[in-house]
Amino acid sequence: MTEYKVVVEEGRKVCAVIGGEVVGRVTVCDIEFQWARDVYVWMGGIAGVGTDPKYRRMGIAKACMDRANKLILEKGYNCGGVSTGSRNVARRLYMRSGYVHLFYIDSYWKSPRRRPERRRMDGLVVRPYMDGDEAEAVRIFRETYGGYFGPKRKRREEWLELRAPTLKSDPESMLFAEFNGKLVGYTGYFLKWSNLMAGELIVAPGKLRVVAAEALLRSLENHLASKGLKNVSIWAASSDLEISRLLVCNGYTKSEGRVFMLNILRFPALLKELTSLLESRVEASNLEWQGTVTLESPSQAATLVIDGGVSVSEGQDEGSVRGSSIKVEASREALTRVVSGVLPVWEAYVQGMLNVKPPLDRESLEVLETLFPATLYFHPVDDWW
Repeated sequence: MTEYKVVVEEGRKVCAVIGGEVVGRVTVCDIEFQWARDVYVWMGGIAGVGTDPKYRRMGIAKACMDRANKLILEKGYNCGGVSTGSRNVARRLYMRSGYVHLFYIDSYWKSPRRRPERRRMDGLVVRPYMDGDEAEAVRIFRETYGGYFGPKRKRREEWLELRAPTLKSDPESMLFAEFNGKLVGYTGYFLKWSNLMAGELIVAPGKLRVVAAEALLRSLENHLASKGLKNVSIWAASSDLEISRLLVCNGYTKSEGRVFMLNILRFPALLKELTSLLESRVEASNLEWQGTVTLESPSQAATLVIDGGVSVSEGQDEGSVRGSSIKVEASREALTRVVSGVLPVWEAYVQGMLNVKPPLDRESLEVLETLFPATLYFHPVDDWW
């Protein structure tokens, strides 16, 4: 059997090498990931995974992924993330490497055709991108999806850098909606990587949201039709019901085009990183309960002590603690989904994914749902790494 060695180059590229030739690779990106509103977690983003066809089925891809996971830990991050095509067989590799499917990333597509512009509400204007709009685009995105699990931290320089090449060739590739002089939303398309024409529709919450979104969508469709572009899909959050329903009602076909997967490599350390978030949730709920909550999977365990604040320790807390105690046993897959908020505690329990001791009652359910509430999620196309 041909021997290979796995090395790390440039601090981020994991390479499998045979005779000086790189035959397998994984890149670990540094990602500032939005876990909740104003809460960001640094994670290792898995990208650029590949193996030379001549050397497949030798364990090279798995060896590179294992080394990538170690590299994530060496960087001081507690978790890794990856998004990939829903029909990509590499999902099997990611699952074997510890990555848990959290949610689908949906695209909406239809063949564009010119439609007559409707008379717009007084004060509503749709216009092309202008210098400086990127700052307002970041503001609009944060107002809209700032509380979701899944985006990266938005920066105006990165927003513009990604769209600049398309804007140079087509100045109307990005359209903005103004109402009485204030920007309230944007839509458009841009080239992602080298082969994907990606569309987006981002409109801030408000009474006129659907009206502004429909005006933007119609203007985008007419522009795409005039350019003869039929391969642009709009990537949107299906949990954003106003936008997803608008797309469907306008004839778009939904497709579960990609998936997002998460690997919590150091569970207790991640919970410590999220301590301020957990404390804010307890405070906001006026939870009076005090005691310990132990979360245990076959490979990792952590104990949360709730006594007016929240503290986290590794493993099971065997000491005496004032108040009550709750112990949750689950697979690492179920625990990952519950802690990230994409799987509600009650749903996990009734599906037999969680074992709670003492048996789950109204009080313990309230405690667990306070700490780990169900959340909305979205991994937008411009954040894929």
